[in-house]
Formats: sequence, structure tokens, C-alpha cells
Amino acid sequence: MQIEIHRLASNHLYTEGLITVNGANFSHTIEHTFNMLPIGRYKIELKKLNCSHRVIAIIPLHASITPDFVSIIEQGNSWITAQNITLKQSLTMSPIIIGTPLTPGVIKCSSEAYNRLYERLKKCRTEVTLTIRDNLCKPNVPSSHWLKRETRNLTFHRCN
Repeated sequence: MQIEIHRLASNHLYTEGLITVNGANFSHTIEHTFNMLPIGRYKIELKKLNCSHRVIAIIPLHASITPDFVSIIEQGNSWITAQNITLKQSLTMSPIIIGTPLTPGVIKCSSEAYNRLYERLKKCRTEVTLTIRDNLCKPNVPSSHWLKRETRNLTFHRCN
């Protein structure tokens, strides 16, 4: 199975995109701009963080030592805070939140999109790869609710 993320619009706070599964549009994405995964190919695996929480893990495709994962596809809110992890974990894991766009920078119906993708991946018997592209990415202006959040002295630092 081939999953692709096409980054469509970006500003200094968030990047919006479109996720496709085997070439068909599946859902929209939003991720922190300062901590996005680099463009490239990754492997996708289903993992459990604990007995009740499952994640769609993103793993480097050609790593000599395979880490648990470098990022996750997750359900969450419009500020890219993944539902089942803390904000600090969210900032270091750089989750990719999927769902339906409500307004620029806001995702809704995230749980439904996440559960559909998770179930589809669970049924898949072949290797699943993720390709991240930003050849269509255009600059945009942050939504007002993001700017209000930024002025509350929240600072974000790029993780290397």
C-alpha cells in the first residue's frame, strides 16, 4: 500500500496537506511547520504505546538501526495536539493529524479519519510506505486562532 502526503500550504506555524492512499484522496493533514518530517520515504507500522492506545507509526525506510518510530499519524485537534499524547510529546514526535478541514489551520472529524485509516492498514497484508512531498506547497497566512495562541507567549523550537 502506498500512502502519500502532499503538503499544500505552509506558514511559520502550521502546514496543511492532503493524504492519499493508493492514489485516491483520503483526508487532509495538518502538522507543525517547525518540526515536520523531511521530504522522503518512510515505512508505516501499527504499534501500541500502551494497552489501550494504538498509533500509526512512521519509521525511516533505510535506517541501519530501526528506532521505535520517528513520528505518528494521529487524531487530534486544530492546534496539532494529538489526542492521546501530551503537548510536549506532540512537539517532539511531530505528529501528522488527519481529518476534514473546517477552516485554514483547523481539522475536524479527526477520529473518524484516523479510525478509517487504521482499519485499512490493519487489513493490509503488504508493506505500507509513506512518501512525503511538498512540490505543491505555497505560503499562506496563519489563521487568527493560531495567531492568538502565538501571542500567549508559547514558544516553539525546531527539533533536530
